[in-house]
Amino acid sequence: MNNLFENNSAQANANRTLFPFIQSGRLGYIDASGKVVLTPQFETSGDITAAPVFREGLAAVEAGGKWGYMNEAGKVVIEPQFDQAGPFHDGLAPVAEGGKWGFAEKSGMIVIAPQFERVGLFHNGRAAVRSGGKWGFIDKSGECKLRFQFDEVTGIDWETHPKHNSNAGTAQQDHAAQGEAIGVRIGEKWGYVDASGKFLVNPKYEKAQGFHEGLAAVQFVDKWGFIGPDGSFQVNPQFEEVGGYGDGLAPGKFNGSWGYVDRKGEWVAHPQFDDAFSFYQGLASVQSGKLRGYIDPSGKYVIDPRFDEAADFSDGLAAVRVKGEWGYIDREGNYVLTPSR
Repeated sequence: MNNLFENNSAQANANRTLFPFIQSGRLGYIDASGKVVLTPQFETSGDITAAPVFREGLAAVEAGGKWGYMNEAGKVVIEPQFDQAGPFHDGLAPVAEGGKWGFAEKSGMIVIAPQFERVGLFHNGRAAVRSGGKWGFIDKSGECKLRFQFDEVTGIDWETHPKHNSNAGTAQQDHAAQGEAIGVRIGEKWGYVDASGKFLVNPKYEKAQGFHEGLAAVQFVDKWGFIGPDGSFQVNPQFEEVGGYGDGLAPGKFNGSWGYVDRKGEWVAHPQFDDAFSFYQGLASVQSGKLRGYIDPSGKYVIDPRFDEAADFSDGLAAVRVKGEWGYIDREGNYVLTPSR
């Protein structure tokens, strides 16, 4: 097999995290110290937020308009052959051919033929897939385990890096990974089902998010609150927008500003921010004016607002954008990779 992308100085290490960066229009990867592990040599769209992530030791790589996978040494182990490719999770990765999605294993063999309109990642042996405009769930043999009946489901977004939280909130947990109820929409209303498809909470909400730390955000009569797995409100609907719980706190928008509430709905950081992400690894990205910084769970700034964009921390680093260029900072706000062209 020809190695199109091998970096001889890079050694694979399954225990480290690699972070994407773009230089001179090419994609490379650094480790948590800021050391370049894979020199910028890979094709990229130029958007670091859409850069392939290493999961289970492999990352998607593009060559000549086709996608394959490389290992952490930059060696192509699955030749570029797919129209699109997503990250590995639970041993399988979503791949697309001819406008349809299926799944491949780490040998590159397609084990579930491309046949679906959209797919989520596998968790605990199951994945959400859409066919005929409806969502259902399949197992790793491709057998339907939960019939195609839902108009929408929660927890289907693929993780990308840098982790871009949002007002919709993902505290980097997943309903399937946690074994919790799955949010589903039938018609115009959302409810929650268990893995067998039994409704735990009947469809009655206008919008719904996945469970994070045992609570799920739902919109009821134009206001957002949080319910437990039995559907009872743990935090009454009162917010204009919310994010998911992380580190015991959730961002909530009230009277046009964002703050953070605990699991009882009490304000820990009163509404004062122009935007706020969920907490992850003890820090949350917030916006004041046009700039973003990071606060701790007390609501105190630990990294002052000075970035145009600031993503979640992951394994000790966070991607930040300044004047159109991305770099990485550590938890003290020091650059390990300075934004530059």
